[in-house]
Amino acid sequence: PPESSSYGGIGDSVQAVSQSMGRVGLNHGSGNAGNSYGNYSGRPASPPGAGPTQAEPAGLTETETSYEQQQYSLSEMDQLNDEADKMKGLGNKHMANQEYTRAYNAYSAALKLSPVGPSSHVYLSNRAAALLSLKRYSAAAVDARRAVALAPTFGKAHARLGQALYFLRDYEGAVAAYEDAVELEPDNSVTWTYLNKARQKLDKQRAKEEARAAAGGGYHEEASIDNTTYFGGAVSVATDPNNSAAVVGLGSRGMAPAG
Repeated sequence: PPESSSYGGIGDSVQAVSQSMGRVGLNHGSGNAGNSYGNYSGRPASPPGAGPTQAEPAGLTETETSYEQQQYSLSEMDQLNDEADKMKGLGNKHMANQEYTRAYNAYSAALKLSPVGPSSHVYLSNRAAALLSLKRYSAAAVDARRAVALAPTFGKAHARLGQALYFLRDYEGAVAAYEDAVELEPDNSVTWTYLNKARQKLDKQRAKEEARAAAGGGYHEEASIDNTTYFGGAVSVATDPNNSAAVVGLGSRGMAPAG
């Protein structure tokens, strides 16, 4: 799905973000809202037609001026992260309503606001969940891997990577990802269930490979995957209402419920 910020209920929120950041001096240029999040100058932008920037007040040393600039930039970053969390919350609501394309766009907006912030791994992992629900497994695997790279101890990202690889028939990779997930979250019974399913698929795949190799032929996966195993049943990592924290949770270990 496109990442356009005008999809569904996202447009007004992103426009509000753009206006809010304009008030604190973030420079968006003349482009589309959301295309230049994070491109800020560290100082309020001068209004059109304004004269030269006013000099620093007399009496400030170079060190004091630098510290003031750093504090100003940190304040801007905090605002960006807060707005990104709002987009994440909107995405969570769309996920709960099974509006997966809108959820995808909301998480994308959060990532544009905070691509490498303190919760960016959550936005990536949640967007992977939306992509799983849209059956875009390759894209889901990319987002899950990016989330793992940002936060290696975030168990839900490993679980979503495992689910994406399962549907891509990479059972060996799925088993490895699920094993990482249960090591980080040993009490997650849903992930243990998926790990056992992936192990069974891998054992079956290897047995067929060995049999065909012995017969002098190649191997081809014949059995189709029943998507209802994950997406139609009551225990999906991406859609199970009883395991919603696995979709939209926060924290480095992913144990906290959605905010």
